Amino acid sequence: ARSWGLFNATAREVLASYAVPLSMLIWTLVSVLARDTSLAVDVPRIRVAEAFAPTTSRPWLVDLGGCPLGGIFAAIVPAFVLTVLFFFDHNVSSLMAQASK
Repeated sequence: ARSWGLFNATAREVLASYAVPLSMLIWTLVSVLARDTSLAVDVPRIRVAEAFAPTTSRPWLVDLGGCPLGGIFAAIVPAFVLTVLFFFDHNVSSLMAQASK
């Protein structure tokens, strides 16, 4: 789409960058609009809840005080390993980004 002569450069760039989401949106719209016509095809749809809420008997927030003491100490080891990995990843990425080519 970037090399087309049909639209201006900005429109071609937007079309090339967002072609997949645009095509999904357009064809979803076509399937919804064609639902009540003679061309209708039975497309299975996902049923979703009308309201955004947690499932019954579950709160929005987790009670962190309910975690046993052994679980807290067991989580320290993988947390430390992840912290070290994130630290090294950040430093290596910043060195690679700042390196001359």
